[in-house]
Amino acid sequence: MVNKKAVLVAAIIAVIIVIVIVGVSIVSFNKKRNEQNNFIPDSSNSVEDVEESENSILNETSDNVIEEESDEENTDEEDLDEDIQQEEDTQTESDEEDNTAAESDEDIAINLAKKTWGETNEDVYYYNEEKLSEDEYVVSVRSKQTTAILMYYKVNIKTEEVAEY
Repeated sequence: MVNKKAVLVAAIIAVIIVIVIVGVSIVSFNKKRNEQNNFIPDSSNSVEDVEESENSILNETSDNVIEEESDEENTDEEDLDEDIQQEEDTQTESDEEDNTAAESDEDIAINLAKKTWGETNEDVYYYNEEKLSEDEYVVSVRSKQTTAILMYYKVNIKTEEVAEY
């Protein structure tokens, strides 16, 4: 009987030793993995810190996107206002150039379109859209308020013919 008790005690001790070795191995493996991930398990706030960092990054990113979008909208509006002002200035300059003997072909095309549309209307401006050939231009009549195209004219500056395009 003594042999059975000794074998049983030896078996229990062997099982305990195996459990301790497996436990130490698991703890060691988890420590290495945590160190590789720079994760400190002793800190109870570490998960909250990570969530707070993520939220802060997301907020900064969304703030930047909103600022960029508002900047783009402002830029678009400013560009549109500048384009309208430049075209009005071009209109004024072309009116002033009408008084001079040397007019450019583009100015001649605009002036012919003005005559067809009616120069007395101050709610529109004229713009050279395209040069079709040496003598032919496409001139648009646009609303100053909306910049919408009201009419296209095909203008031949040699024959002084103006037709809706």
